[in-house]
Amino acid sequence: MNIVSIVTINYNNLSGLIRTVNSVLHQKGLKPEFIIVDGGSTDGSAEYILANKKIFSKVIIEKDKGIYDAQNKGIKSATGEYILFLNGGDWFKDENSLAAFEPELGNYDILYGDIVYKKHDDEDLYQFPDKIDEQFMFAKGMPHQSTLIRRSLFDKTGLHNLKYKICADWHFFMHAFFTHQATSVHIKKPITIFDCTGVSSGLDNIQPIINEQMDILKDGFPHLKKLFKKHSYFIQRRKKMQFLLLKKKIKKFIKKYITK
Repeated sequence: MNIVSIVTINYNNLSGLIRTVNSVLHQKGLKPEFIIVDGGSTDGSAEYILANKKIFSKVIIEKDKGIYDAQNKGIKSATGEYILFLNGGDWFKDENSLAAFEPELGNYDILYGDIVYKKHDDEDLYQFPDKIDEQFMFAKGMPHQSTLIRRSLFDKTGLHNLKYKICADWHFFMHAFFTHQATSVHIKKPITIFDCTGVSSGLDNIQPIINEQMDILKDGFPHLKKLFKKHSYFIQRRKKMQFLLLKKKIKKFIKKYITK
């Protein structure tokens, strides 16, 4: 049995998928179980997967209900002690990324490394703290691309809750850490690269995240709502964007009516 299962989900991102697959195939040391879950792509991804079927441990190509439904299919298919979700378009930092976890395998429920955020030619390394607490989860959250999760944790928390379209992984980590007291260790090394190109940060996307996180707290952690409102990254970002939008409107008003 493989000790690590990598679950890669993909939908109409052929170029990103190829980059992800190549980064997995070039890993040294650990030889993971490699599961690919494609949501019925029409851009050539499905044909690529089938043409290279031998390199995958398991292949699932069928319509799904979104990201977390696809990940749930991967969880159900995984046989490794640990699971890492490396979505199509994300890739390992170097050929020794997966091996960096090896010394701590079996000792902790969650093993997490650092991540590089890439946008066009700019790269920004984010180094995670050694201890995960509620305040951190409100301000940042876990990098699923750089995290090994013990498979048995999903037996305790259940699979990703499809009620949450954006924050089902946040829901999982909140319950893993603070309901089931999952143990964790920080691997002080950049594990993966996350391509931020094209990721929207408008108010239209921020508010649904806040709504889902508030709903999660209401259902499972009502005592943390006050702390959340104080430290939530998305609430602070919303306030900043609203201020900038108001400032822009005021400038426009002054230019139109005052300076004439």
